[in-house]
Formats: sequence, structure tokens, C-alpha cells
Amino acid sequence: MKDKNRTSTNCTKTAKNSLIYDNNIPKKSEKCVRKKNKKVKSRSKLISRLKDKNFGTTKKNKIIYAEFIFNDPSEDDLTGIQNLILNTSRYLPWKSNIDGLCPSLDFISNLISEQANVGTILKTESGEFSCVIGLLSALNFNQYKQMDTIKLALLEECKKHGDTDELERMFINNQIGLIVNERMINAPLELVDKLFANLLLDIEWSLNSDVVPKEEIGYYKYTHFLFITRLLNLKGKTNDKLGFDGFFYKFEEKEFFNQSKIHFAWPSGDMNIYNKKLYPEYNLIFVITFENFQDVIKKLSAMVKLDQSNS
Repeated sequence: MKDKNRTSTNCTKTAKNSLIYDNNIPKKSEKCVRKKNKKVKSRSKLISRLKDKNFGTTKKNKIIYAEFIFNDPSEDDLTGIQNLILNTSRYLPWKSNIDGLCPSLDFISNLISEQANVGTILKTESGEFSCVIGLLSALNFNQYKQMDTIKLALLEECKKHGDTDELERMFINNQIGLIVNERMINAPLELVDKLFANLLLDIEWSLNSDVVPKEEIGYYKYTHFLFITRLLNLKGKTNDKLGFDGFFYKFEEKEFFNQSKIHFAWPSGDMNIYNKKLYPEYNLIFVITFENFQDVIKKLSAMVKLDQSNS
């Protein structure tokens, strides 16, 4: 079995040194949906087999050992992907009035499952049974025509809560990837930095592989990543960037947000409990440069190592 920490650290360093891009971007074609029979990359993904005492604990506090495996996305994972992305998708006005654009979010699940070269599915396995408990993928807004549905929804919300001109300028002449980062609440946190490190490996592989069609390579020269996430407004204290003290459901997204260039937030209308108190939930959109994205991944790896050494 590979040394998980060593592998993730090396891949981050390699990506940091090699993935600095120019801005010569290809135009979006009408046939931008990936072919279903596209070959999957031959390299093996990092396999993490962890004994996690917090996963699957019974009422009698018996420890259930679980095996966690990193897989390339496939159409077999479609149902699991659909279930996980509900958190990302439920608050935005996705329906589009433009002919030819998808009226629902099923296309996101399809794109993730078909885009095997960039993305990771986190699974547990027990005998012949496997379960999708997490995923991380990046979908380029320029690569798939259906992504215009999401772009229009984001710009619509930005009109109400942010700077529309700034976001529109960001979409021009940039390669922006939508980060789809979802996992079950009981997924081990020590896998998070490995998931993001694998994303950098996927991007580097896609830029250098003979399997990826030449006309697609430009789509993997990401300049920015866009996050759609949620957090709690804890009120009281003030975060200068947010305007309020926020609790992020995913700890890593706070680190990415702190390095973001554009952001806007608005109430979701829901409430949730934090430290036995009820707080309003907010939707948050933010954009981070590719270089800052890499820096945060390196920081996440250091954070996980420190946490493990203190436990």
C-alpha cells in the first residue's frame, strides 16, 4: 500500500511546479459533452484503507472497521452522485428559459459520472457491496453547453447579492471550473486533503495524456475554481470578508474562501443547530484562482498531519 501522506504531498508539489497556465483558451463547441465510450486513464488512483473509529459506530459503541477507496467516476455511481449533490443544488433557480439548456440538475450527475479523467468518487466497500460516500469533481463552464444553465443561475443571484459585472468579467477569457465537493457527514476528515491532491493529479494527467483528445486539453488549463456551498451565520462576531461570523460545514471550504477573489452570500431560508443554538443558514458563492487553490491544498495537508499528530 502506498504511503498516503507522502503521495499527497509529492503530488501537490509537482502540480504546483508544473500547472501554471497561459490564457490561450479554446472556444466552446456545440459537441462538448464527453463521449460515453471515452477511455479511462490507465494510472491507478490512490487507495486509502483506514480504520476509522468514528465511522459506523453502533449504539453500543462497538467499532466497525470500514475500507475507503478512491475510484474514478463511472456511470455505475450515478445514483450515489445524484444523492450527494442535492446539497449543492437545491437553492439556486436552475430552470432556464433558453432553448436547448437542461431544465433540471440531472446533467451535473451525468457529467460527473462520465468525466472519468477529472474527479474522484469516495466509496466504502464491504464484500460485494459498495456505497458512494463522497465525491470531488471540477466541471469547466466552457466545456459543456449545459453548464450555461448554472452560469445564468449564478449571475441571476449575483444581481441581487453581489457584483454582477465582476462575475461576468471573470467568466470572460478564463477557464473556470465548478468544484462539486460533497460527502456524507461521517466521512473521515483525514481523506479530504487526499481528495483535493488527487484532483491536481487528475488535471496534470489530463494535460499530458495521449488519451485525452487534443481539442479538449485547453479545458483543463484551469485559471479559477468556483465553489457553491452553505454555512451558518453565527451573528455576534464579525468576519470582515463575510460581514458575519460563519460556520462552514466543510472545514476545507473556509480555507479556500479565505483566499477567494469574488464572493457573495444570501440567506437560504433554513436554520440549523450549532453548539445547541439555532442559527440561520446562508448560501455562499466564491471564486479562487488556480494558484491559490494549490496553496490551500498544501495547507490542508499540513493541517491534517498536525491533527493526526495531536490525536
